[in-house]
This record gives sequence, structure tokens and C-alpha cells, in this order.
Amino acid sequence: MPVIEIGTYNAWNLHDLVLLNRCRKKGVAYVNHGNDMRREEPPAQEAGFSQSGNPNNSDGRDDTHPRIALYCGQAVGYPYWAYYSHALLSIGLVHKPVHPQEIIANALDDFDVLIMPGGFATWGLDRAEGMVGVDATISRFIAQGGRFLGSCGGAFYMATGRPGWLGILDAMPMYTQEYLLTGAGMVSIRIEDARLGYRLPEGLEMPYYHGPVFDNSPRSARTLGTFRSFIVPSRLFIDNPLKPALFQTEMQGTPAIVHGTHGAGQVVAFSSHPEMGELVRRAIAMKGYVSQFLPIRGLEIMKQTLAFYMSDDCAGFLLIHNALDYLNAFSATSDCRDAGNDECENGGFAESIASLDNSITQGLSRLLSDISCGHPDMETLRDIEIKRLEAEWGRVMDRVDEKGTWGVISGELNAIFSQLKSDVTVALRPDMPWEERLVLVELPIRIATATLRIMACDEQLRNLA
Repeated sequence: MPVIEIGTYNAWNLHDLVLLNRCRKKGVAYVNHGNDMRREEPPAQEAGFSQSGNPNNSDGRDDTHPRIALYCGQAVGYPYWAYYSHALLSIGLVHKPVHPQEIIANALDDFDVLIMPGGFATWGLDRAEGMVGVDATISRFIAQGGRFLGSCGGAFYMATGRPGWLGILDAMPMYTQEYLLTGAGMVSIRIEDARLGYRLPEGLEMPYYHGPVFDNSPRSARTLGTFRSFIVPSRLFIDNPLKPALFQTEMQGTPAIVHGTHGAGQVVAFSSHPEMGELVRRAIAMKGYVSQFLPIRGLEIMKQTLAFYMSDDCAGFLLIHNALDYLNAFSATSDCRDAGNDECENGGFAESIASLDNSITQGLSRLLSDISCGHPDMETLRDIEIKRLEAEWGRVMDRVDEKGTWGVISGELNAIFSQLKSDVTVALRPDMPWEERLVLVELPIRIATATLRIMACDEQLRNLA
């Protein structure tokens, strides 16, 4: 197989980053024509190649695709875990949903990274899941060299100040029990660390939903990013908008991304939600900004505003990739390259896609017929969004039919779609506001399109062999 040339990816064009991570997964030699993720390393073409065919890291180990476990218990649930699934797949990182029962049974021994989405890890997982041993097993996993990445509730879980939290970060939130006092909105984050900010703009805009607020006290945990500016409040999913005055007095300039160590392991905690991407941001805008400015700027300007949001590429996803690199996840001692034994028959995948097809088509149809937006122009914008999603899902189904789901699919991808099949229909309640239902219907579409991008990339790599 020839050496693959990797172009320069950026915060809004992640196709070459997907290729880079698929080469890592497949053990394919590559040359990165941009600088490597590690700022002090020579470019890949100067670093030479190891026996496996991948560029060596500065410590002499090969680049690998880390084994990633994505927490998927009742304390998290849909859509929280699915936001992270979309983010990871959009940067070419396949992962496996892991449940608390599996963690107690030492499933984390087979992984390098545990990702904790938002949700109710806020209260500790033993308490939230109603079982004993989840917290202790996760603490031991990190202490023995595991990496942990968490958002919002996952960041609370790493902090100090409440029973049930692991206390790995020597940082106590200003609001420990009354965390809802902050609110929800779009905020901007300033990255304070150059390695974490690799190829990112000076301000990263992302959703914030009651994540921990830390002060600037001296501590061993390192601040990697701070709250930069308030953008807009949000009433999406939780009718509790973040107030500009609270942001300015309590949050601006305080830690938004924190790094800590525990034994041989490391953690990175996000107070906000980089994994929610442009999907949630678009819905926040639809529920607030667009409805506010539609009478002022008119339908055509609002059409352009909504069309400008990205789908499977965004700065938050690159931040997640950079955070994994900061944790040295791509230099893991274990080797997660495909060995030909991680594939399974596609029956489960085909069944899951068929089930999703029913949920998605019905969900989009009901959005068109069941819910009034209260204004003709807002209904026009809603219908444009629905038609966009119908067209995207149609392309997904055409691609699956064309390729026959590629004959086989990785067991990890099969697990993701099996979980989606069981979660999506349950989440779509008829009494939900239309903007929220739109998010829950679009999220599996986003996961499917990101998956197909991975599968197409893998097919190209196989054809080069």
C-alpha cells in the first residue's frame, strides 16, 4: 500500500482529519503535510516511519487509534451520548457505547479512553445508576493510566465538593448543589494552551448547559481554556436562559476547560459542550435568535443564517480531537489497529438502519403536520429544515442500498446503531417543542452521515491495498 498524503484540515473542514484517523486505525503509513499535532515535533515526513508504517511520536511509540469507551448508562441517556458519538465519528474515531454493568465487570480494561457526556453523572454514577462499584472502577481505571474526557456533568464528576464526585480535579465549583442557577446559552471559550488550540480560532462558540463554574484560585489542576464572552441565552430543552449579568460577574475569565492527573492517568473536563456542535447551535438560534430577528431582517436573511451552520464539521469537534491528543491518547501503549477480527455480519446494522428509517421518516412527517410555529415565515423556515433532512436521509438510504452496507461492519459501529435504534423512538415525545424534536430526529441522521464518511474512507484505503 502506498503512503497516504494527509492535507491540511481545519476547524470547519475535517475530511483530512478523518483520513488521518482511519490511517491510524488501519495501520496505514501516512505523511501529514501540515504540522503534526505535537507542536515541538518535526513534521511527519521528517520523523521517519516505524515498522508498522506510521510516523513515530517523540517518545518512540507509534500513532494509534485509541480504544474509546463512551459512557451510555441511564445517568446519561439519549441524546447526551449521541452528541459525543456524532462528534467522534465526524473526526474518524470509532468507539463503543459502554454501560455501567459492563464497567463494574471490568470492561474498561479493554479501553484507553473513557468519555463521559453530559447528564446526571453530576450526582455520582453509583447514586445515579442505583448500583455499587461504578465510581470506584472508573477511579481505578484513570489511576492505572486511563484517560478521561468529560463535558458538563462529566466535569462535575471529576471535581471536588460533593459526595459521589471523584475529586480528581482539586477544583470546587461555585455552584455545587444549585447548579441550575447558572442557566443555558451559547458562549465563547478562549483556549489558553497552544497545543489544545491547534488549528482553532481564538474563540470557540459552543452550547453551555449549567456546567461547573470554577473560580481562579491557585490549584494543581491546570486551566486550558476560559470563558471568553456571552453570545445568546437558550430556552432549548431547558427553559432556563443564562443571563448576561451572571456570565459577566461569575463566569467571564474563569476556567472553562481543566486538566488534572490521577495516578498514572489524566483527565480533561469541559464545562460547556463542544460535542453538541452546530446541530444544537442551529436549534438554539431557531428558538431564539431567528424568531427575534425574523421580523427585523426578513425571511431571506434568516434562510442564509440557517444555511451557514455546519453539519458534520465544526470547531468543537476539532477541540475534542486536540483534547485527546493533549491526553496522549494517540500514543497509547495498546495497539488498536484493525487485525481483521473486529468485524461482524451486517444483519444488526441493516436492522438498525431500517428501524431508524421508520422513526426518522415518521418524525419528519409529524413535524410537518402536527406542530404550528405561530408565524407563516417561521413555518417556512421549519419546512426548509425538514426538507433538508429528508434529502440527507434519502441520500443515506440510497448509499446503504447501493453498497449493501459494505458486507461487514465493525462491531463498534454495530453497537452504536443498535443503541440508537432503542433510544430514538422513545425520546420523540409528541408534546415536545418542534425545535427540540427536530434535534432528536436530526441527530441519528448526523451519526449516519458521519459513519458513511468513515466507511467510504475505509473502502478507499482497502482499494489502495
